[in-house]
Amino acid sequence: MAEIVVSVLAEGVVAFGVEKLWDLLSRESERLQGVHEHVADLERQMRKLQSLLKDADAKKHENEVVRNFLEDVKDIVYDAEDIIESFVLKESSGGEKGIKRRLKRLSCFLVNRRNVSIGIEGITKRLSEVVAEMQNFGIKEIMSDGRSLSLKERQRVQREIRQTFPKSSEKGLVGVEESVEELVGHLVKKDNIQVVSISGMGGIGKTTLARQVFHHDIVRRHFDGFAWVCVSKEFQRKDIWQKILKDLITIDEDVKQMDENELQAKLFLLLGTRTPRHLIVLDDVWKKEDWDRVKDAFPQERGWKMILTSRDEGVGLHADPTCFAFTPTILTPEESWELCEQIALSRRDKTEFIVDKELEAMGKKMVKYCGGLPLAVKVLGGLLPEHSRFPPKLARISLTKCRMEEDPLPILEKLLHLQSVKLSSGAFAGRKMVCSKGGFPQLHKISLMFLNELEEWEIEEGSMPCLHTLYIGVCGKLKEIPEGLKYIISLKELEILGMNKEWNEKLESGGESYYKVQHIPSVQLN
Repeated sequence: MAEIVVSVLAEGVVAFGVEKLWDLLSRESERLQGVHEHVADLERQMRKLQSLLKDADAKKHENEVVRNFLEDVKDIVYDAEDIIESFVLKESSGGEKGIKRRLKRLSCFLVNRRNVSIGIEGITKRLSEVVAEMQNFGIKEIMSDGRSLSLKERQRVQREIRQTFPKSSEKGLVGVEESVEELVGHLVKKDNIQVVSISGMGGIGKTTLARQVFHHDIVRRHFDGFAWVCVSKEFQRKDIWQKILKDLITIDEDVKQMDENELQAKLFLLLGTRTPRHLIVLDDVWKKEDWDRVKDAFPQERGWKMILTSRDEGVGLHADPTCFAFTPTILTPEESWELCEQIALSRRDKTEFIVDKELEAMGKKMVKYCGGLPLAVKVLGGLLPEHSRFPPKLARISLTKCRMEEDPLPILEKLLHLQSVKLSSGAFAGRKMVCSKGGFPQLHKISLMFLNELEEWEIEEGSMPCLHTLYIGVCGKLKEIPEGLKYIISLKELEILGMNKEWNEKLESGGESYYKVQHIPSVQLN
């Protein structure tokens, strides 16, 4: 059963992503009328794909080819969402008055429509190729091989898919086996421990470790109910209680209609009995006050246990002074290299992979910059393609949906031949990025789009000496254009998209930040 559920989660995540993209296409069909031919082609390929994936979340398969195809589909779906959402955002940002502004908007509108046409056409071509290959391999028949899960099992799996999407699976687990076993032991063998706290700096692997414990076979057999909640910085406690309750109850109740008092009372009653036993994960609790806001729903009785992750060790101790406090250790150089190889080769048979000594030495040298942080190593591993050796002259990198907590630029700027960098749609979930002196010696173009958590970008003098083009778009929390931009005399084109009016006014002639960009020949503020 365990292997069935794992494969179901993998397929279900992809099916759920396809479902989201289809909903997006349907919802925005009116706005997409101007590119309807390309959208129609995309929809046809989506129908074929849905047919191939039909009932995939209720079937067993262990075929590596299938898993590879599912990963390809997931990447394409993410890219398609980015293109369409970006187009819709630009479409809805109009409303300016005046002839000049309207003409300018019309020009941008036509360029935008052409770009989205090209983008959708490219996505459709990729999807068409994948669908054709899936059909040639008989993927539908492979996924249909095996027994179906029961209705109850299918419902439970679907809850897990929606709670953990898009991070339902972890690739490249190195150096965590002993930690997982230790945490599992404290959860299932020691009744006096109510809370297991996992704390440490961003990128050290808290969530990865918690997820491995959460899905461990022993833990799954020991507990009867499971809930996983990602705690945002600006959360509503009603949402937290609601998510936990929806995951734990088995009967059909309309949890969404309950107010805070009803949710608290229901959850308190549910957790207040010794049986059934429940395991709850509160992932990424920022501060002690966050726990204080939700603690009223958790009784003192020992019928439930919790895994709590936080960057602050004091949060777990505040929630339960008798908790088991655990801090993951950084990876050794050997473990870092092993993880980097696993990520880079996740779609290949290791027996086919041979790295010569020179390339291995280069890779290990690059890994040292990661400081033993698993997230940084995964970023580096993700930059390395699936070929049988590392590319000595990597020129272009595009990262999306990674939710990296650590700044990726200190790693990327060491790639001496890099010419183009694109970070988009949640690639970075931290607050600050830094381009160091001497970094990115050959970079010509950099694009930062939809980085919703980015607040500060620092550019040191001497960084990016060959930069020609810079795009910044829909980075709502970014306070201002970098001061160091004034040092990049090679910069010829700057385009700002989807930033607020005040932000743009600072860059106009006479604005307080104009001196940073006055040397750039082409500055477009849209």
